Amino acid sequence: IIEFPFFRFIAMSLRSTSTWDAPKKFSTAGGMGAALLDDPQRAADIVRSIRSALPSHISVSAKIRLLKDTPSTIDFVRTLVSAGASSITVHARTVGMKEQDEALLERLRPVIDSVKQYGGVEAVVNGDLYNREDMARVVEMSGADSVMVARPALYNTSIFRCKEDGGMLSKQEVIKEYVEECVRWQAHHKNAKYVIAEMMTNRRAPKSLLRSLPHNYPGNQTISKVCACHSISDLCKLWNVQMSMERWTKLLDIKPQTTTEHKYEDAYLLRLEKNDFGSSNRIQAEAILSKRPRIKDKEDEQKCK
Repeated sequence: IIEFPFFRFIAMSLRSTSTWDAPKKFSTAGGMGAALLDDPQRAADIVRSIRSALPSHISVSAKIRLLKDTPSTIDFVRTLVSAGASSITVHARTVGMKEQDEALLERLRPVIDSVKQYGGVEAVVNGDLYNREDMARVVEMSGADSVMVARPALYNTSIFRCKEDGGMLSKQEVIKEYVEECVRWQAHHKNAKYVIAEMMTNRRAPKSLLRSLPHNYPGNQTISKVCACHSISDLCKLWNVQMSMERWTKLLDIKPQTTTEHKYEDAYLLRLEKNDFGSSNRIQAEAILSKRPRIKDKEDEQKCK
């Protein structure tokens, strides 16, 4: 969470969080996630049970999506606060909206006002906040205490850097630093490749924001080149991560980690480059892709190992 006006990033906090904005089938099919938005009594029972089981110095927060209309959302928020929630995060999308749909930020104000009627209850907003200017604008517009970011942090993790520290870094610097951390923590190269590939695509961003989220890499790195890497060492060479000979030797001596049989393809990312990754065609291509499929054949699997 980034708090205003001091833009303080909280890495750890004494908090128990219940999230009811996840619209994925594996959650809603079991009555979890966004399905609880249709069952305020059970949602309240969950908050009440958590509150009663925890010490008073640990806050209980809940994250929800907007309901079908503002009065319904406000009623739901009041139910949660009455049950013991001390922080409410509102994701500015309804259950039926996808991540590529633009957030309904204009609907936040009356909901946030309803939260702040309760003294001491924190109001947090979430949805399409890709830079600090967006955060400041939405906080002022909604009256929220702070913001929550998810996908914007994947696009550029330096979003948490304040102006006093130099502001946001370039994508090249961010990914290079990530590769350095992969070396430090001996990350598996397949996991590292996936994270880097996600950083290099806007497939999860709203269509209206694609033109304002560029991908410029002076080293001419591409997703195809990332997928062609077979080790962390290969990723270091691709992103020009310099290390001492001793560190390189230790890295090369690391035995490959075992992986599970649960595998996915990276072809869904490679298809972006087939649509001219550096041109306006990319915008149309990225807007279409939203789901990561399972491996369909061995040819695709071998291509991205």
